[in-house]
Amino acid sequence: MRYLFRFLSNNYFLFLFIFFEIICMYLVSNNNRYYNSSFVNTSNEVTSSIYQSENNILKFFSLGRVNDSLIIENVKLQQLLSRNYVSNAVTIDSLQDTSDAELEQVYSLMHAQVINNTTDKSKNFIYLDKGSKDGIAKNMGVYNDKGIVGITIGVSKNYSVVMSVLNTDSRVGVKLTKDNYFGNLTWDTKSSKYATLSQIPNHVKVAKHDTVMTSGYSSFFPAGIMVGTVESWQEITGSNLLELKIKLSTDFHNLNYLYIVNHMRKNELNALEKLVDEPAEH
Repeated sequence: MRYLFRFLSNNYFLFLFIFFEIICMYLVSNNNRYYNSSFVNTSNEVTSSIYQSENNILKFFSLGRVNDSLIIENVKLQQLLSRNYVSNAVTIDSLQDTSDAELEQVYSLMHAQVINNTTDKSKNFIYLDKGSKDGIAKNMGVYNDKGIVGITIGVSKNYSVVMSVLNTDSRVGVKLTKDNYFGNLTWDTKSSKYATLSQIPNHVKVAKHDTVMTSGYSSFFPAGIMVGTVESWQEITGSNLLELKIKLSTDFHNLNYLYIVNHMRKNELNALEKLVDEPAEH
């Protein structure tokens, strides 16, 4: 306390000067319209700046909630896409009135966030923050707003692991959008930006930048999800097939929120496939 009094006594002229300066500024601003306006504007500018900074801080801490809300809304919108439904309307002479057609949902969607991802190995995997308690199971297709990402291969209660398209074991059924020729998309480890589309007949007219999408011929993905575009192609020696280099639409170095596809008729399909794979006993 003694030091405080000593400080005040040694500097009381300075404090007195500041006090009178404040009084002078107040009197000038109140009795002069120009200075009053200038003072108020300056005060408002400082106050506004403080409020803006406060608002920016609040926005930063609320980004997580905003992102969660957006991804939930995106899932709802994705589920409304026609590729997730089939029509049960009766078709006569190849003509169908879709105005009153009853649509049945075949694919439902969930969302999850990436918590770990690799791109520099021959067998890359992606780990998600959702698991069986959230409805995720093995053999579900995974994609984002850019294109396909992979297929779930392992699930625990709270987490799941996805075999990335950037995995030498990955096989995804895709098709050329232009003429619907389909084949298998595989990865040769050379680049995270490109994959290989095989089993395309060599009589197919292919052009650079032709789009490639999911074929819908498996239970992993509905038809029409973006895969990439044709970069180049070559004929496989000794065969009548082409091998296409596909530029992937998905940036695997920048994955965050993903959509997980649940094929609601998958068990029915699997049962039929099992009958075909296991010859009937006589």
